[in-house]
Amino acid sequence: MQKKLQLLLLFSMVFMLFQCSDSATTSHDVFDVTPTNNSEILFEEINPEPIKLDSIESSYEGFATFQDDQIQFVDTRLGKIFHFDQQGNHLETHLGQGEGPREIPDPAIQFYSPLPEGGHLFIGSGNNVYFFNEDYEREDMFIINWDRQAPPEVLAKNPDPTDHGSYNFGYSFGTVRVSGNHLYFPLESGPPEHTDFNFSTDLYAEQARVLARINLNDGTAEELLGRLSPVFSENENLRLFSHLHYDLIDGQTLALTYKPDPLIYLADTDFTIKEAFGRPGREMNTEYQPLPRQAEGQNFRQYMIEQFTERGFYTSLNYVEERDLLFRSYRRGDGVGKDGLQVYKDQTLIGDVDVPRPDGADPTSFFSFAGYNAPYFYSNAMIDDSDMSITVYRFKLEE
Repeated sequence: MQKKLQLLLLFSMVFMLFQCSDSATTSHDVFDVTPTNNSEILFEEINPEPIKLDSIESSYEGFATFQDDQIQFVDTRLGKIFHFDQQGNHLETHLGQGEGPREIPDPAIQFYSPLPEGGHLFIGSGNNVYFFNEDYEREDMFIINWDRQAPPEVLAKNPDPTDHGSYNFGYSFGTVRVSGNHLYFPLESGPPEHTDFNFSTDLYAEQARVLARINLNDGTAEELLGRLSPVFSENENLRLFSHLHYDLIDGQTLALTYKPDPLIYLADTDFTIKEAFGRPGREMNTEYQPLPRQAEGQNFRQYMIEQFTERGFYTSLNYVEERDLLFRSYRRGDGVGKDGLQVYKDQTLIGDVDVPRPDGADPTSFFSFAGYNAPYFYSNAMIDDSDMSITVYRFKLEE
């Protein structure tokens, strides 16, 4: 019995040591790799062809996807999916808000992802996850079990980067990805009362987690993964842009980039960084300004608007399985009429081209990759508020 107690005590001490070590691991520890910056430019321009989608009864808030040879527009406010052919002609409309078997019982769609075996996954407000089959019939739903270990008032006084309650879901940016029985979900800075652990603090820059891994069988948030890259602890002026863009390669490798960081990182699904590579986008305005002394109220809102409209930053990262390419889009900032798109193959930059920034487009509606149907690549929806229109671009890449 004595020996068993000693062994149990030893195992407990080792476990606690591992836990403490993991919680104290900083961004510099996680991103301890030597980057490369290989470049072999194969093309210097593309010719995006605009496709204006038919007028629809929509809120004109949402994004485009491309599946089954069709352009699809997901209306996040009305909970509808509009299908179009490749010339922009409206074909059919699915879902909508309601309690019926082909409706979404939720006031908004926050995220959408196709399921690997067919069908659709939607995430609504309140952490509700809905599963629909290929015919848009609702088959299941659950509420994400977001395990808050400490009450908010305790976390406000004693920040804990390992506690789920320290974070919000990144509804305002990013994407979700499904791999096997797991859903990967972006995280962002927690409640405003967490004054010692938010995007502006050193602790957040060094130890914040950036992804949640959720079990699709029972809705449990199993793990909080990753860190912000070291640029945020090295330069406080970048911290407003503490957002991650990512995609999955073959369901096994995470491709990662951060809004102000010129590097792209490859990691396994436990966020062990394996490689780093990349080159800065062309003509990006990177004169990021310091946070105002009182980062609240109108003062902060004005600062945020100015930084996101005047500065350059990376806006998306997408892997194109059919061509084994990695696309990274970026905004250049005010004063430059077009934005940019980088194309990487085997960790080598093979193209950095101009892409449209249409007049009147929503400033958060950036050019990014939405889907591929040979020989065309299709962009995300560019929504023009001035005439309530939706335009998708398509283009070819001839390597």
